Amino acid sequence: MFRLFPELELSHPILGRKLGAYFTFGGQYHQNKMSALTQTLGFLAPGIPLKPQVDRQLLQLGINGAFSDLWQYNFGVAYRNFEDQVYFKRRPWSGQQGSFAYDNGNSFTVDYFDGTELKYTAKINGRLTARWDVSLNAAWTDNRPVDNIEPWNIPAFTFGGSAGYHLNDKILLTGRFMSYGPRSDEIILADQIMVQKVKGFIDAQLHVNYSISKNFSASLSGINLLNQQNGLWANYPVQGMRVNLGLQYNFRAF
Repeated sequence: MFRLFPELELSHPILGRKLGAYFTFGGQYHQNKMSALTQTLGFLAPGIPLKPQVDRQLLQLGINGAFSDLWQYNFGVAYRNFEDQVYFKRRPWSGQQGSFAYDNGNSFTVDYFDGTELKYTAKINGRLTARWDVSLNAAWTDNRPVDNIEPWNIPAFTFGGSAGYHLNDKILLTGRFMSYGPRSDEIILADQIMVQKVKGFIDAQLHVNYSISKNFSASLSGINLLNQQNGLWANYPVQGMRVNLGLQYNFRAF
């Protein structure tokens, strides 16, 4: 089918660098690929039908600017009228032992639905001092598939941030966190359809990077510092608190 997506972009500096407004209108076509889907969710069963996702209308408007020379902001809202968006959900299970591991209720499949989405976003980033960089972002999503179907595994709210501190020319400390709100997942067990609520969770991390030389660097990372047991997918909890040590070599730094 032939698709045509006219595009329009408008922006206007209302108060110079301090306040500006923007508006965009368009659409897009995206062909789903199994490799990309499994990068998002590694527990997909094989044999999933692939359809293209089409954003028939995509509108964005918002304001952006700078509070000062060191702090910037961006507040926006986006509307999508989409066709065949991917929704991840648990595969049906008869309750009997299957021929393959993914037949035993521990894998996912996808559904495709048309619908609309309204998404509000906010981002603030800047520099506290010459050594401190800070960034905060939040999003609230109202995703509505047709026929009042639940937006499977899409959290309504996300909030995250990062802070970097340059201890000196060689040592960089970085803290990051990302929080996900609760969401719903569909479970079909022995022909009984149930909705499972997946709890939200916070992923907090701390990283230390040390530049040994122009080519060599070492890193020490603390992952899931709050030892959260919840994950993005039902019955697939994330690993607990852990520490990673790494060495990196940059072949291009000559």
